[in-house]
Amino acid sequence: MIDITVNELQKNYYKESIINVGKELIKGIEDLILNSSFYVAISDNKIIGCGRLR
Repeated sequence: MIDITVNELQKNYYKESIINVGKELIKGIEDLILNSSFYVAISDNKIIGCGRLR
């Protein structure tokens, strides 16, 4: 889903090579979220920290 969205929304603004680098960065973060190894700490409805488990 991210690939399709990024390709369509950004194609008129960035070179394909730049889009591909951005998608690789996003994919790494998405993988961490999907495998539940990235967490966000919230206190009083505010983000106070985030990170991943090793």
